[in-house]
Amino acid sequence: MNCIFLRCKQKKGLKFLYCKTKKKKISFEGCKNCSLKQFKVYKKMKNKSQKLKQAEQKRYSIFTSNLKICFMCDLDGKQVKKADLHEVYGGSNRLRSMQNGLVLPLCRKCHDDEDTILKLRKICQEIYELDHTREDFIKLIGISYLK
Repeated sequence: MNCIFLRCKQKKGLKFLYCKTKKKKISFEGCKNCSLKQFKVYKKMKNKSQKLKQAEQKRYSIFTSNLKICFMCDLDGKQVKKADLHEVYGGSNRLRSMQNGLVLPLCRKCHDDEDTILKLRKICQEIYELDHTREDFIKLIGISYLK
């Protein structure tokens, strides 16, 4: 029962159902048989564009050839086998990261750690600047992580 008018309220520690259209307490059966009942309309999720789909399939990394083992855990000597591909610069730079090989395999623990992500962004910029200039990097990503 997902009527848009049905609310669960609480008064003096007691919970009850409340109908916004009738403006009174109701039972669940009262809502079930109501003629004013309306359901929430859910929007369809937006599909990935063909360009993004192709870029995701062609992802590669300029750091490692093994995209199955976590990059950070492998540096520490541990080998975590379950790794997701992580675009180091996300958001509006996600597609640029994929096209330039700024993709790393990371486990869930490393993926959720903000300090690790910041460290990776600095490392990525240093490696990118071996072949390019800092101005090229700033044009590509929009910000420099190295001072």
